Amino acid sequence: MSLRWGTPEAPDRAILSKAFATRAFHAHKGDAGRYRVLEATDAGRRVALLALRDIHVPGLYRRWAVLTEPEWLGPPADPADALAALVAHAASKGVDALDCRFNMARWPIGPVGAEVEPFGTYLVDLSGGVEAMRAGLSGNHRRIARKALEAGAVVGPLRDAGELVALMRSTYDRSGKALPFAPDYLRGWVEAPPVPCHALGVHGPDGALDACALVPYDRWRGYYLHGASRREGVPGAAVLALVAAMEALIADGVPAFDLGGARPDAQDPHLAGIARFKARFGGAWEPVARWSLERTPTARWAHRIAAAGERLRDRLSHLGRGRDGA
Repeated sequence: MSLRWGTPEAPDRAILSKAFATRAFHAHKGDAGRYRVLEATDAGRRVALLALRDIHVPGLYRRWAVLTEPEWLGPPADPADALAALVAHAASKGVDALDCRFNMARWPIGPVGAEVEPFGTYLVDLSGGVEAMRAGLSGNHRRIARKALEAGAVVGPLRDAGELVALMRSTYDRSGKALPFAPDYLRGWVEAPPVPCHALGVHGPDGALDACALVPYDRWRGYYLHGASRREGVPGAAVLALVAAMEALIADGVPAFDLGGARPDAQDPHLAGIARFKARFGGAWEPVARWSLERTPTARWAHRIAAAGERLRDRLSHLGRGRDGA
Protein backbone atom coordinates (compact mmCIF):
# COMPACT_ATOMS: atom_id res chain seq x y z
CA MET A 1 0.00 0.00 0.00
CA SER A 2 1.35 3.43 -1.01
CA LEU A 3 -0.44 6.04 1.09
CA ARG A 4 -0.81 9.73 0.35
CA TRP A 5 -2.63 12.15 2.64
CA GLY A 6 -4.47 15.15 1.25
CA THR A 7 -7.59 17.29 1.49
CA PRO A 8 -10.79 15.61 0.29
CA GLU A 9 -12.29 17.01 -2.89
CA ALA A 10 -15.69 16.99 -1.17
CA PRO A 11 -14.87 17.70 2.48
CA ASP A 12 -18.53 17.96 3.46
CA ARG A 13 -18.86 14.28 2.55
CA ALA A 14 -15.89 13.29 4.67
CA ILE A 15 -17.99 12.53 7.73
CA LEU A 16 -16.02 10.69 10.39
CA SER A 17 -17.82 8.39 12.79
CA LYS A 18 -15.11 7.99 15.40
CA ALA A 19 -16.45 9.74 18.47
CA PHE A 20 -13.50 12.08 19.02
CA ALA A 21 -12.79 12.87 15.37
CA THR A 22 -16.10 14.56 14.58
CA ARG A 23 -16.64 18.25 13.98
CA ALA A 24 -19.38 18.17 16.64
CA PHE A 25 -16.96 17.01 19.32
CA HIS A 26 -14.35 19.56 18.24
CA ALA A 27 -16.88 22.42 18.47
CA HIS A 28 -18.19 21.11 21.78
CA LYS A 29 -14.73 20.91 23.33
CA GLY A 30 -13.86 24.39 22.06
CA ASP A 31 -10.16 23.83 21.40
CA ALA A 32 -8.03 26.26 19.42
CA GLY A 33 -7.39 25.91 15.72
CA ARG A 34 -9.43 25.18 12.62
CA TYR A 35 -11.00 21.74 12.35
CA ARG A 36 -9.84 19.88 9.24
CA VAL A 37 -10.33 16.45 7.71
CA LEU A 38 -7.63 14.71 5.69
CA GLU A 39 -8.09 11.66 3.52
CA ALA A 40 -5.56 8.96 2.71
CA THR A 41 -5.57 7.51 -0.77
CA ASP A 42 -3.90 4.48 -2.28
CA ALA A 43 -3.67 4.47 -6.08
CA GLY A 44 -6.40 7.12 -6.16
CA ARG A 45 -8.76 5.15 -3.91
CA ARG A 46 -9.85 6.66 -0.58
CA VAL A 47 -8.81 4.33 2.24
CA ALA A 48 -8.87 6.40 5.45
CA LEU A 49 -9.95 9.66 7.05
CA LEU A 50 -8.24 11.64 9.78
CA ALA A 51 -9.27 14.72 11.78
CA LEU A 52 -6.95 17.36 13.18
CA ARG A 53 -6.84 20.94 14.44
CA ASP A 54 -4.78 23.33 12.32
CA ILE A 55 -3.21 26.02 14.54
CA HIS A 56 -1.74 28.53 12.11
CA VAL A 57 -0.16 31.95 12.57
CA PRO A 58 0.61 32.89 8.94
CA GLY A 59 4.28 33.56 8.35
CA LEU A 60 5.27 32.50 11.87
CA TYR A 61 4.17 29.06 13.01
CA ARG A 62 1.94 26.15 12.05
CA ARG A 63 1.03 23.12 14.14
CA TRP A 64 -1.24 20.19 13.45
CA ALA A 65 -2.87 18.66 16.55
CA VAL A 66 -4.10 15.24 15.45
CA LEU A 67 -7.37 14.32 17.15
CA THR A 68 -7.38 10.54 16.79
CA GLU A 69 -6.02 7.59 14.88
CA PRO A 70 -7.13 7.11 11.24
CA GLU A 71 -10.62 5.87 10.50
CA TRP A 72 -9.92 3.10 8.01
CA LEU A 73 -12.56 2.47 5.38
CA GLY A 74 -11.24 -1.05 4.78
CA PRO A 75 -8.32 -3.15 6.05
CA PRO A 76 -5.98 -0.89 8.05
CA ALA A 77 -2.51 -0.04 6.78
CA ASP A 78 0.68 -0.33 8.76
CA PRO A 79 0.61 2.59 11.25
CA ALA A 80 4.26 3.36 10.47
CA ASP A 81 3.34 3.88 6.81
CA ALA A 82 0.35 6.04 7.76
CA LEU A 83 2.53 8.22 10.01
CA ALA A 84 5.34 8.55 7.48
CA ALA A 85 2.84 9.67 4.83
CA LEU A 86 1.26 12.12 7.28
CA VAL A 87 4.64 13.69 8.16
CA ALA A 88 5.51 13.99 4.47
CA HIS A 89 2.19 15.72 3.75
CA ALA A 90 2.71 18.07 6.73
CA ALA A 91 6.16 18.99 5.45
CA SER A 92 4.71 19.83 2.04
CA LYS A 93 2.27 22.21 3.74
CA GLY A 94 4.90 24.01 5.83
CA VAL A 95 3.80 22.52 9.15
CA ASP A 96 6.35 23.10 11.90
CA ALA A 97 5.03 20.64 14.47
CA LEU A 98 2.64 17.71 14.68
CA ASP A 99 1.36 16.04 17.80
CA CYS A 100 -1.26 13.65 19.07
CA ARG A 101 -1.62 14.07 22.82
CA PHE A 102 -5.30 13.36 23.36
CA ASN A 103 -5.80 10.50 25.84
CA MET A 104 -8.45 8.86 23.66
CA ALA A 105 -6.35 8.67 20.47
CA ARG A 106 -5.14 5.17 19.75
CA TRP A 107 -1.90 5.31 17.71
CA PRO A 108 0.23 2.27 18.67
CA ILE A 109 3.46 4.10 17.75
CA GLY A 110 4.70 7.62 17.01
CA PRO A 111 6.41 8.96 13.87
CA VAL A 112 10.14 8.48 13.33
CA GLY A 113 12.00 11.15 15.32
CA ALA A 114 9.03 12.05 17.53
CA GLU A 115 9.05 12.36 21.29
CA VAL A 116 6.79 9.54 22.44
CA GLU A 117 5.10 9.20 25.81
CA PRO A 118 4.25 5.53 26.33
CA PHE A 119 1.02 4.78 28.09
CA GLY A 120 -2.00 2.68 27.25
CA THR A 121 -5.51 1.57 28.06
CA TYR A 122 -7.41 -1.47 29.26
CA LEU A 123 -9.85 -2.72 26.63
CA VAL A 124 -12.75 -4.87 27.85
CA ASP A 125 -14.25 -7.28 25.31
CA LEU A 126 -18.05 -6.87 25.41
CA SER A 127 -18.86 -9.21 22.53
CA GLY A 128 -19.71 -12.09 24.89
CA GLY A 129 -22.59 -10.25 26.55
CA VAL A 130 -23.38 -9.20 30.11
CA GLU A 131 -22.62 -12.50 31.84
CA ALA A 132 -19.20 -12.78 30.21
CA MET A 133 -18.45 -9.15 31.08
CA ARG A 134 -19.37 -9.72 34.72
CA ALA A 135 -17.32 -12.91 34.86
CA GLY A 136 -14.28 -10.94 33.73
CA LEU A 137 -14.45 -8.52 36.66
CA SER A 138 -12.07 -9.09 39.53
CA GLY A 139 -13.63 -10.74 42.57
CA ASN A 140 -13.19 -7.51 44.52
CA HIS A 141 -14.99 -5.42 41.88
CA ARG A 142 -17.90 -7.88 41.75
CA ARG A 143 -18.16 -7.88 45.52
CA ILE A 144 -18.11 -4.11 46.07
CA ALA A 145 -20.59 -3.51 43.22
CA ARG A 146 -22.99 -5.98 44.84
CA LYS A 147 -22.52 -4.39 48.27
CA ALA A 148 -23.16 -0.93 46.82
CA LEU A 149 -26.57 -2.09 45.57
CA GLU A 150 -27.30 -3.75 48.92
CA ALA A 151 -26.43 -0.44 50.64
CA GLY A 152 -29.15 1.34 48.63
CA ALA A 153 -27.19 2.77 45.71
CA VAL A 154 -29.30 3.50 42.64
CA VAL A 155 -27.73 3.69 39.17
CA GLY A 156 -29.32 5.36 36.17
CA PRO A 157 -28.98 8.10 33.54
CA LEU A 158 -27.70 11.45 34.80
CA ARG A 159 -30.42 14.09 34.60
CA ASP A 160 -28.96 16.98 36.60
CA ALA A 161 -25.89 18.48 34.92
CA GLY A 162 -25.27 20.65 37.97
CA GLU A 163 -24.71 17.52 40.07
CA LEU A 164 -22.11 16.34 37.58
CA VAL A 165 -20.21 19.63 37.66
CA ALA A 166 -20.25 19.77 41.46
CA LEU A 167 -19.01 16.20 41.83
CA MET A 168 -16.24 16.68 39.25
CA ARG A 169 -15.13 19.89 40.98
CA SER A 170 -15.04 18.27 44.43
CA THR A 171 -13.02 15.34 43.08
CA TYR A 172 -10.36 17.66 41.68
CA ASP A 173 -10.42 19.76 44.84
CA ARG A 174 -9.42 16.67 46.83
CA SER A 175 -6.22 16.40 44.78
CA GLY A 176 -5.43 20.09 45.18
CA LYS A 177 -6.20 20.91 41.55
CA ALA A 178 -8.70 23.22 39.93
CA LEU A 179 -11.38 21.70 37.70
CA PRO A 180 -9.70 21.66 34.24
CA PHE A 181 -12.99 21.62 32.30
CA ALA A 182 -15.41 24.48 31.71
CA PRO A 183 -18.74 23.80 33.45
CA ASP A 184 -20.61 24.38 30.18
CA TYR A 185 -18.50 21.70 28.52
CA LEU A 186 -19.45 19.17 31.22
CA ARG A 187 -23.12 20.19 31.19
CA GLY A 188 -23.19 19.59 27.46
CA TRP A 189 -22.54 15.88 27.94
CA VAL A 190 -25.77 15.62 29.94
CA GLU A 191 -28.00 18.15 28.21
CA ALA A 192 -26.93 17.89 24.54
CA PRO A 193 -24.08 15.43 23.95
CA PRO A 194 -22.21 16.11 20.71
CA VAL A 195 -21.80 12.39 19.96
CA PRO A 196 -23.62 9.29 21.28
CA CYS A 197 -22.92 9.08 25.00
CA HIS A 198 -24.06 7.26 28.10
CA ALA A 199 -24.05 9.71 31.03
CA LEU A 200 -24.60 7.60 34.14
CA GLY A 201 -24.86 8.42 37.80
CA VAL A 202 -25.01 6.46 41.04
CA HIS A 203 -27.01 8.05 43.83
CA GLY A 204 -26.67 6.93 47.44
CA PRO A 205 -29.55 6.33 49.86
CA ASP A 206 -29.23 9.96 50.98
CA GLY A 207 -30.01 11.10 47.40
CA ALA A 208 -26.54 12.56 46.77
CA LEU A 209 -24.64 11.78 43.59
CA ASP A 210 -21.90 9.38 44.70
CA ALA A 211 -20.33 8.55 41.32
CA CYS A 212 -20.68 9.37 37.64
CA ALA A 213 -19.32 8.20 34.30
CA LEU A 214 -19.42 9.84 30.88
CA VAL A 215 -18.98 7.22 28.16
CA PRO A 216 -19.13 8.41 24.53
CA TYR A 217 -19.18 5.62 21.96
CA ASP A 218 -18.92 4.84 18.27
CA ARG A 219 -19.33 1.56 16.45
CA TRP A 220 -15.89 0.33 17.53
CA ARG A 221 -15.82 0.99 21.25
CA GLY A 222 -17.13 2.96 24.21
CA TYR A 223 -14.66 5.31 25.93
CA TYR A 224 -14.45 6.22 29.61
CA LEU A 225 -14.00 9.94 29.05
CA HIS A 226 -14.76 11.48 32.45
CA GLY A 227 -15.75 10.17 35.85
CA ALA A 228 -15.75 11.09 39.52
CA SER A 229 -16.80 9.75 42.89
CA ARG A 230 -17.69 11.15 46.31
CA ARG A 231 -15.34 10.17 49.11
CA GLU A 232 -18.21 10.03 51.62
CA GLY A 233 -20.44 8.08 49.24
CA VAL A 234 -21.41 4.44 49.09
CA PRO A 235 -18.28 2.28 48.66
CA GLY A 236 -18.22 0.71 45.21
CA ALA A 237 -20.31 3.42 43.54
CA ALA A 238 -17.60 4.12 40.92
CA VAL A 239 -17.40 0.43 40.00
CA LEU A 240 -21.19 0.25 39.78
CA ALA A 241 -21.26 3.24 37.37
CA LEU A 242 -18.77 1.60 34.99
CA VAL A 243 -20.50 -1.80 35.11
CA ALA A 244 -23.75 -0.03 34.20
CA ALA A 245 -21.95 1.74 31.35
CA MET A 246 -20.72 -1.59 29.98
CA GLU A 247 -24.22 -3.05 30.20
CA ALA A 248 -25.55 -0.05 28.23
CA LEU A 249 -22.85 -0.48 25.58
CA ILE A 250 -23.65 -4.18 25.24
CA ALA A 251 -27.32 -3.29 24.72
CA ASP A 252 -26.22 -0.93 21.91
CA GLY A 253 -24.10 -3.63 20.26
CA VAL A 254 -20.79 -1.87 20.98
CA PRO A 255 -18.10 -4.59 21.05
CA ALA A 256 -15.51 -3.08 23.42
CA PHE A 257 -15.09 -0.69 26.35
CA ASP A 258 -11.96 1.45 26.49
CA LEU A 259 -11.15 2.51 30.05
CA GLY A 260 -9.12 5.53 28.99
CA GLY A 261 -5.47 6.34 29.59
CA ALA A 262 -3.58 4.35 32.22
CA ARG A 263 0.01 4.28 33.46
CA PRO A 264 0.54 1.10 35.51
CA ASP A 265 4.28 1.84 35.87
CA ALA A 266 3.74 5.40 37.12
CA GLN A 267 5.77 6.49 40.15
CA ASP A 268 2.89 8.73 41.25
CA PRO A 269 0.83 6.60 43.69
CA HIS A 270 -2.40 8.26 42.53
CA LEU A 271 -1.80 7.39 38.86
CA ALA A 272 -0.69 3.86 39.75
CA GLY A 273 -3.85 3.42 41.84
CA ILE A 274 -6.05 4.53 38.92
CA ALA A 275 -4.34 1.95 36.69
CA ARG A 276 -4.95 -0.84 39.22
CA PHE A 277 -8.62 0.18 39.51
CA LYS A 278 -9.05 0.01 35.73
CA ALA A 279 -7.18 -3.28 35.37
CA ARG A 280 -9.70 -5.00 37.66
CA PHE A 281 -12.44 -4.68 35.04
CA GLY A 282 -10.80 -7.55 33.17
CA GLY A 283 -9.66 -5.76 30.03
CA ALA A 284 -6.59 -6.60 27.99
CA TRP A 285 -3.73 -4.09 28.05
CA GLU A 286 -3.44 -2.06 24.82
CA PRO A 287 -0.20 -0.04 24.46
CA VAL A 288 -0.77 3.46 23.09
CA ALA A 289 1.63 6.24 22.09
CA ARG A 290 1.10 9.94 22.71
CA TRP A 291 3.56 11.72 20.47
CA SER A 292 4.98 15.09 19.49
CA LEU A 293 7.20 15.86 16.48
CA GLU A 294 9.01 19.19 16.17
CA ARG A 295 10.03 19.44 12.51
CA THR A 296 11.66 22.86 12.42
CA PRO A 297 13.70 25.25 14.60
CA THR A 298 10.55 27.37 14.87
CA ALA A 299 8.75 24.42 16.47
CA ARG A 300 11.56 23.88 18.97
CA TRP A 301 11.53 27.58 19.86
CA ALA A 302 7.75 27.54 20.34
CA HIS A 303 8.04 24.43 22.51
CA ARG A 304 10.58 26.11 24.81
CA ILE A 305 8.36 29.19 25.17
CA ALA A 306 5.32 27.02 25.96
CA ALA A 307 7.28 24.95 28.50
CA ALA A 308 8.51 28.12 30.23
CA GLY A 309 4.94 29.42 30.39
CA GLU A 310 3.76 26.12 31.87
CA ARG A 311 6.44 26.24 34.56
CA LEU A 312 5.46 29.82 35.41
CA ARG A 313 1.77 28.87 35.70
CA ASP A 314 2.64 25.93 37.95
CA ARG A 315 4.75 28.16 40.19
CA LEU A 316 2.06 30.82 40.44
CA SER A 317 -0.53 28.15 41.21
CA HIS A 318 1.70 26.71 43.93
CA LEU A 319 2.22 30.16 45.46
CA GLY A 320 -1.53 30.78 45.36
CA ARG A 321 -2.26 27.56 47.23
CA GLY A 322 0.38 28.50 49.78
CA ARG A 323 -1.31 31.86 50.44
CA ASP A 324 -4.70 30.12 50.75
CA GLY A 325 -3.31 27.76 53.35
CA ALA A 326 -1.51 30.47 55.33
